[in-house]
Amino acid sequence: EDVGDCEVWDNSSDDDDDDSDVGEEEEPPRALVIDGEAMTRFFGDRSMETMLFRVLARCGSVIACRVTPKQKAQLVKLVQEHVKPTPVTLAVGDGANDVNMIMSAQVGVGISGHEGLQAVNASDFAIAQFRYLLRLLLVHGRWGYRRVCVLVLYSFYKNACLAATLFIYCNFTGYSGTSLFSDYFTALFNFFLFLMIFYTSILDQDVSDSYVRKYPQLYASGRDNLDLGVKVALEWICLALIHSLLIFFIPAYALKLGTGNRQDLASYAAFGAVVSCGFINYMNLKVLFETRYFTHPLAGRGEKGGRLGLLASTWFAAVFNTAFFYVGLALASVVGDGTEFIFQMLPFWNVGSTILGDASTWAITILVVVACASIDLAKYATTLFFFPDPIAVSIERCRLQDMKGSRRGCVSLKDKATAAAAVAAHTKKRQTKKHRDLELGNQRLPSADNKPTNGKPGP
Repeated sequence: EDVGDCEVWDNSSDDDDDDSDVGEEEEPPRALVIDGEAMTRFFGDRSMETMLFRVLARCGSVIACRVTPKQKAQLVKLVQEHVKPTPVTLAVGDGANDVNMIMSAQVGVGISGHEGLQAVNASDFAIAQFRYLLRLLLVHGRWGYRRVCVLVLYSFYKNACLAATLFIYCNFTGYSGTSLFSDYFTALFNFFLFLMIFYTSILDQDVSDSYVRKYPQLYASGRDNLDLGVKVALEWICLALIHSLLIFFIPAYALKLGTGNRQDLASYAAFGAVVSCGFINYMNLKVLFETRYFTHPLAGRGEKGGRLGLLASTWFAAVFNTAFFYVGLALASVVGDGTEFIFQMLPFWNVGSTILGDASTWAITILVVVACASIDLAKYATTLFFFPDPIAVSIERCRLQDMKGSRRGCVSLKDKATAAAAVAAHTKKRQTKKHRDLELGNQRLPSADNKPTNGKPGP
């Protein structure tokens, strides 16, 4: 049986191979049926509970019949207490007697049915039928887990880059507390970057739903916490430190000598603005690196989306974030009429127009983005080619399948529009001909006994 790339996740495969070498046969699957009266003799005694769990752990299936709601909850707590580290348990129920069990588990799923909505009201997720649990866990559960992981890691990453850049600048100011960036930048920093990661954390799909259904072993990424472990967090922090060094020192050494005029980019306010340009542009590009599913600009157009469907595009979020930053940079350098506003933004007066009109700013921004992207691409290539993991290999295989499928079976939007227009024209032509025939009387209804009418056979 083809299990895909994820067969290496089966940790028991090595043990099975060792056992086969010795000549031992595999243990047959076991099942246990226990009723409520027997469970009352086990629960309450710590040693008896431990013995019961050891028996249950060796069974592939456990059926508990005629148990009380309290005993259902005790079974869930039994697993939570004896499995180390503490697992994430899930309970599924459809009636009022399942409420205690659902509340005891970390994740509760309620099924709305003939037994009322008590289980649904007490659950975290609600489904209409039990068969929907497969898609809830394998597809939406896995997508949601990865989206949250990217959101959490990126939030720490961008703030670590900001803090590290400010800390490096303190070494050159005698730890005086002078800020590298303007007040407007630090106040709007998260607003300059919010839309891209917002779209990714809602719409991203690393693999298609059909691929996850075909290879359910991919679900192990969430079960084993492979996308948000200590190792992954340390990798992001290390990348943040390396990127902060590049973001600061490339503009610092590029503007080291300055120009000597009053609009020198190496001055205090102008230098911070130049650094912020490279900073924001690469933070947006970093989100694109972590995004696996790009929404087409025309994907939201249609009967429901209309022209506003463009707002659902990933590329719209990227353009909006970048444009929002540069518009804010230009407006922040304009002095207003209010006295309080003048004294607050006076050090930043005319800085935006000065750096945006200098070609050195754009050259330094491109250099910073390329240097930081090279580090990320080198890291991705090294991991994929020399230290591949089942998740990365499966994602690449899914992409190759999608690319082959799009080349063979899919057509472009232009071809789809042309085909739709041709079908509509053909349908309209047939309807026009039908109405013309009715007006001329060429189409006659058959008689009741299906005999010829006026000497001519009926249609």
